[in-house]
Order: sequence, then C-alpha cells, then structure tokens
Amino acid sequence: MGIIVSLDDLFGTKYGQVLCYPKYTFQLIEIILRELGTLGVRYNTIKRVCVDRKVEKSSIRVNEKDYSLNYKISYIQKEKKVIIINIKAEYEDLKKISGISGVPVKELQTIFQSKINQISTDFLNRINDS
Repeated sequence: MGIIVSLDDLFGTKYGQVLCYPKYTFQLIEIILRELGTLGVRYNTIKRVCVDRKVEKSSIRVNEKDYSLNYKISYIQKEKKVIIINIKAEYEDLKKISGISGVPVKELQTIFQSKINQISTDFLNRINDS
C-alpha cells in the first residue's frame, strides 16, 4: 500500500505527484508545504497487486562462448495451477554481455527468447513437483 501526494492548483494544473509509504505521509506533506509554500496538498491511498516472481539463472551462447544470465519469471498460482505471466532477461546482464561480446542488446534478447519455451517447461515442472 502507498500514498500518492498530488501537487496541483485550483484550476487542476498538475505540478507533480509523489509516492510514499503511508507512515511518511504527513512528514512528506509538511516538507512540501514548507518548501513550496503551497496552500494545500491532496493525498490518496493506493493499493498495488504484485505477482509472484523468482530470479533464476541460465546461460546463452554468443559467438561460440557461453555467458551467465539472470532472468525473472513472474507467475500466479490459481487453484493449484501455476500460470506464467512473463519471463524476462535482466537488462543489466544483457548490457554486460553486449559490452563483452559486441552483440547488441536487442539481438541478445532474441537469443534469450529462443530459450523461453524450454525455460517455461522446466520451471512449471519444478514448481509443480514441489
């Protein structure tokens, strides 16, 4: 759960929004009032739903060399069934491999994408066996 603090005027002109934890709401509002001299601040409580995710490791072969690569699998569990939402390579790892190999990040993403069906199958088998 979080709080959105909105900075706008009477005419609806938005000056910005700040997201904070509920316990910091009034500290943040006090800072905004003192620093900006505004006459009022709106705030709303928001809720967020997150899917489960795991970080796993794989390797990709680029120019006859293997590189280690972290990726995230996001999923939901519904009635004892796991549904994969997304599988995504970590950008920082792709960038590092790109710097070493000279292969563009976009091309590395394509190489990783070719492994996704196998990664998905392996993940579902592991999660369903546990």
